[in-house]
Amino acid sequence: MRENKNKLIAVLAGLVGSVWLLFKPKKKSDDFKKMEFSTSTQKMGVGFTDKIRDIFRGRWIKKV
Repeated sequence: MRENKNKLIAVLAGLVGSVWLLFKPKKKSDDFKKMEFSTSTQKMGVGFTDKIRDIFRGRWIKKV
């Protein structure tokens, strides 16, 4: 009896999940912009000295 109840709950959960996948909203470019972190450190109150800038400069420059 209990196994049948668990199977029924599993089937219902699967159906709800599949219906949700069909009707979920599409992602827009604005959503991706909200998810990105800004690269500015001014808001954090962190200032880069020349020494720190020289260390990280190799990572910032894109190799073409």
